[in-house]
Amino acid sequence: MIQDSVETQLYLMAPPPSAFDEGVLSAVLAEGVACLMVDISDFTSNDIPALERMITTADAAECPLVASGDDAMALDLARRFSLDGVHLSDGPKQIEWARKQLGENAIVGYGAGTSRPDALLAAEGGADYIMLGPLEALEPDLLVWWQAVIETPLVVDAGKDLSAIVGVADFALVSQVFYHAEPAQFIRTLKTALSA
Repeated sequence: MIQDSVETQLYLMAPPPSAFDEGVLSAVLAEGVACLMVDISDFTSNDIPALERMITTADAAECPLVASGDDAMALDLARRFSLDGVHLSDGPKQIEWARKQLGENAIVGYGAGTSRPDALLAAEGGADYIMLGPLEALEPDLLVWWQAVIETPLVVDAGKDLSAIVGVADFALVSQVFYHAEPAQFIRTLKTALSA
């Protein structure tokens, strides 16, 4: 199968609201980030002010912010705080339900793990993107096959090996940026790797 190479962009896991630093996030997003995911699994009412500041910061950078974790809670927070969308993981059938709740313009992504069948069902169900990974657990040909056959954008959790997905994944999930000593510099290093 011959395919055109795709431009692989960065998809970041945000810090939890309890550890949110507005200046750090602004600096990171200023480097160019395609999407930001916040895990709300441990979200409490005490986190509301930090989430609101995170939303404002992401909006200023024109970076979509989606909620992940418990699907029902993510959907609830997406509605309450006008987030850009949700990242689901409890089954492909959740996509239609989320779309009805959030509307056609919301981002509804789906994390299929290593399951090709779930990924295909989610793509057929109208997900805006499919996330697969971790990379080392995927079938060797899956990424190339996906780009050649499936139109739905692909996010891959590549860990530290971005070189393996450059040109074959639409987005690279990076989860440790905000634990790095110099997050903005780290982003510049990642973007250099993606453009190599």
